[in-house]
Amino acid sequence: MNNFTAIDVPFNSRHTCWFCGDMSDMSLYFPRRQDDRKAQTHLPLELPICNECNGFANVCVANSTSHLRLQIKHHLLKKYAKTLGIGVNWTKLELEEAELDGAAFKGFKKSAWSMYEIAKKRVDYKGWDICVDGIPLSNLDESSFFQFDEMRFLNVDAAIDFYSKSESLSKMLLSGLVRIVGDTRFSYALRIARINFDVSRKEEKQILSEVELQEREHKDISELERVKTKAMSVSSDLDPSIRPVTIQGATATPEAIHWAFSRGISDLIMLDKFEDAFFEEHEHLGGMVAFQLYNGLQLYLEAREDESWVESNDPNRYLWEESEDEVICFDEFINVLIDYEIRQTSDYRNLFLTGIKKDLPKDQSRVMTLLGNIYFLYRQKEDVYGRVELWQ
Repeated sequence: MNNFTAIDVPFNSRHTCWFCGDMSDMSLYFPRRQDDRKAQTHLPLELPICNECNGFANVCVANSTSHLRLQIKHHLLKKYAKTLGIGVNWTKLELEEAELDGAAFKGFKKSAWSMYEIAKKRVDYKGWDICVDGIPLSNLDESSFFQFDEMRFLNVDAAIDFYSKSESLSKMLLSGLVRIVGDTRFSYALRIARINFDVSRKEEKQILSEVELQEREHKDISELERVKTKAMSVSSDLDPSIRPVTIQGATATPEAIHWAFSRGISDLIMLDKFEDAFFEEHEHLGGMVAFQLYNGLQLYLEAREDESWVESNDPNRYLWEESEDEVICFDEFINVLIDYEIRQTSDYRNLFLTGIKKDLPKDQSRVMTLLGNIYFLYRQKEDVYGRVELWQ
């Protein structure tokens, strides 16, 4: 046909079906239907094909040779499922040594393994790379498929059909198991179906219920392990010398104290501003646990407002004392008292600036000028970051 381009055929593949490797004495013109050409992903091609695969191709709808090959293999798997099952239930040696009585069994013993090998070779055949005049066609579509045990299926349902037929397994049981455990654990589902190949419908339902319960329990355990792992990763960054503090029956844990300290939170006012962030970062522990952690931290920071309590009861007072590098007062502006502290965070220095005066105007330019003065006076570092809070 004039509009179709014949693919290159290697010398050792002459008269070979491109789809299954069997003897070929005809050509397939793809796509056959005019409507299919609108959806095709490459130019019209002429491919060598055997009579059986050609019959399958007549009922296939595909937009590429790769997709067509997958569908033809699907038909081959369906037709030869029982024959392919011979290789699952027997080895060549077992078949040769089997004591089978009767003429029919003797005929089966004699030809079964060769029948299996022929069918297996055809479904496993991958063909050769498609080239035209020595140039590979790189725009051939590699259609989606489900692969298991080095076999490609149209989808997971096709795999279920194949194994149910080839091994005489319960399709209802196998499909139910795959639904519960998922496509990625097809081998596990198949193993259970093989063990329970001869059970009643009532027993099948019981097996499915038990597997579903096991999967739920496994999922719950996995989630618990995930939470523990996350909690441990947070704990691994802790200063081991931080000790828990119990006040009014509530405990400020080392994790909570570390969380506050690492964010420069030293009083209730700052903690209130970070309340949402605290609960977001601790939601994996559950609402009740997160609330208990937050409540303990609140009581601890409230108690720290009493200097005498800090001196006599706070085992972590060294933590906060070490963080207060320096406090300097400036009175360069009339009636303005500025306190600031420098905290070291990684390679940067964060500047916390608070203006304390009831009638202090919220004038950004004055604040930035003041921040600039402090920057100049303190080591003239270029990596100073500032946060300004003005109290009215």
